Amino acid sequence: MPSTMSVPAPTPRRRLAGFTLIELMVGLALGLLTTLIIAQVMVNYESQKRTTTNGGDAQTNGALAIYALQQDIQKAGYGLINDPTVIGCAITGSFNGTALVPTITASLTLAPVVITTGATTDRVRVMSSDKANYSVPTKLTSAHTQTDTSFIVQSSNGASDTDLMIAVPDTLATGCSIFSVKSDASTTVTSTTIPHVADSGWNQANTFPAGGFSSGSQLINLGKTLYRDYAIGTDGLTLTEVNATTGLGGGNPVTRTLFPQVVVMKALYGKGKAVPGVIDTYDAVPPANNAEWQQVLGIRLVLVVRSGLYEKDNVTTTAPVWRVGATIAVTGATTCGSDQCLTLTMPGADWQHYRYKVFDTVIPLRNMLWNS
Repeated sequence: MPSTMSVPAPTPRRRLAGFTLIELMVGLALGLLTTLIIAQVMVNYESQKRTTTNGGDAQTNGALAIYALQQDIQKAGYGLINDPTVIGCAITGSFNGTALVPTITASLTLAPVVITTGATTDRVRVMSSDKANYSVPTKLTSAHTQTDTSFIVQSSNGASDTDLMIAVPDTLATGCSIFSVKSDASTTVTSTTIPHVADSGWNQANTFPAGGFSSGSQLINLGKTLYRDYAIGTDGLTLTEVNATTGLGGGNPVTRTLFPQVVVMKALYGKGKAVPGVIDTYDAVPPANNAEWQQVLGIRLVLVVRSGLYEKDNVTTTAPVWRVGATIAVTGATTCGSDQCLTLTMPGADWQHYRYKVFDTVIPLRNMLWNS
């Protein structure tokens, strides 16, 4: 009997697994969207990082700049104003045959600090002796004519060749004169002699006035530096130093940038008008005479530092203000809340695309306070 065999029925072929075109397009869209979000987050992060980094640099530069100015201004007048009656004397002189015409400052005055105001920013000139060993004025014990080559003094202690000195007459109206200590083979510095042999620098034929200097006039030893001039240049806070080997007019003062990103510097004299020794007024009016110079007891200073990052949007909508307090009168200030404020002018047409930091300080003139 023939056997029967069961044959399994054929199974249908399974469909191959895969993505449809629609699924592929949806996945691609999701991937692009994710990439866009990540890229946007990275761009925002990098922008915030640049803003923070540049802001930190500006903060550091501003702090260092105002510290350097504070240290220099505090000692202004050292060795110059032991006798307060000489402050305000107009200084004349010549360098390398060219009359000393101060082009950096409006005038050259025997004073600790001179402020030259500008529309946007000011200049601050600081004068003090840089002698490390001895800087006390000495008096002439005999008259000095215009053609003499040496001063006869009570003591030449501290004087050495190439020191800059200022001859101060009995009457300030005559004017003060700059000269340089210089010896030659026959004329040297002694205990009572300070020579100024003619040279191609500060000692010229027209260095001293025709009337010379009477006995009792003073000599002030500046050391090697005449003055230091702080200003705002294209790259930040600059320093121009006029010293024994350079001069305005015929010389070549060296200007260097100290701290970048500083764009504005404004300064005010702190004056004690009502009560001697107590500041009751801040203004930028230069003192006109010795009595007014003796009222100057401090300097109020503000620096505006700008971030180095240019923003595409206006990130500063109003100009920074200088808050100067409420208790002391400040010329030109307006009321802002409980304080007085001075509005600062920012340089450049695109100033609103930068961020700013304002640094403010009051600097006492120690030598003026001690003398008073």
